[in-house]
Amino acid sequence: MSLLANGRTAYKHVSSADELATAYARLVDGSGDVAGFVWTQLTDVEGELNGLLTADRVAKADPLAIRAVNERYRRR
Repeated sequence: MSLLANGRTAYKHVSSADELATAYARLVDGSGDVAGFVWTQLTDVEGELNGLLTADRVAKADPLAIRAVNERYRRR
């Protein structure tokens, strides 16, 4: 489990594809002045369900919404 400085976990649970896309956008848009970022687990694996894709490689959020966030980040 990953912990933040205040003791809270770094994982966020979402209940819908739209909520995942919104949370992803908030995370990327709030990243500040950095050269890049890495989503360390592209797909879900066994008990870890924090990928952008399910273990069967099905998108958990609209790929076009994720791409729009990434393109916006790339242009800053």
